[in-house]
Amino acid sequence: LCESGIVEQVVRDIEMLGADVQIVLGGDIQVLATWDQIDDIANVDGVLRLSVPRVATAKETTSEGVDAIFANSDWHSQGLTGDGVRVGIVDIGFEGYKALLGDELPTSVNIDGLRDDWDYDDHGTAVAEIIHDIAPEAELFFYSFETEMEYRNLILGLADSGEVDIVNGSIGFDNVWHADGTSPYAQVVDELEASGVFYVAASGNEGGSYVSGELTDVDGNGWI
Repeated sequence: LCESGIVEQVVRDIEMLGADVQIVLGGDIQVLATWDQIDDIANVDGVLRLSVPRVATAKETTSEGVDAIFANSDWHSQGLTGDGVRVGIVDIGFEGYKALLGDELPTSVNIDGLRDDWDYDDHGTAVAEIIHDIAPEAELFFYSFETEMEYRNLILGLADSGEVDIVNGSIGFDNVWHADGTSPYAQVVDELEASGVFYVAASGNEGGSYVSGELTDVDGNGWI
């Protein structure tokens, strides 16, 4: 994090140290650096704080849910198959997807959005299988990311490009911000929605871990 108004100078100074500036979003800068460069980067004028990047956590997937979802109405028999709809799947990895093409996945998928490390986790592959089960004629676009800034940059890019109609993000950044819509993650989704793209988020995985309502110190010990 650096001071606003001097971001470009901070970026130049960091690059002069030999570090790789990867993403700049406002005053947030993602840098790939060696441990030996950390102290020098911290001493760059305008740098306010250094931290390791936050990474998303995958949310549990269950692919055999078509019968339950269609329990009251078989959408496929009504011609609702996803034909003409472009669905972007934003996830941390798509390991094993190639073996499923033409079977559990469409014959082809768009992989232009995959990073070099897309194959270290298969969560996105499982999510794509579910979407293909529900909307077998939808066109699927795969996007992988690792850090919080890569996620934000990716979502903003999709808002600008108009490449997809729907984005599915079965991921989350747990316990790193208030869950009231003010987080940087929520704000980029707001921008995506404003561009006309519908965003689908995982919801309910930690339903048993949270409560809402008025806080009450029932035993008066100062702790809730």
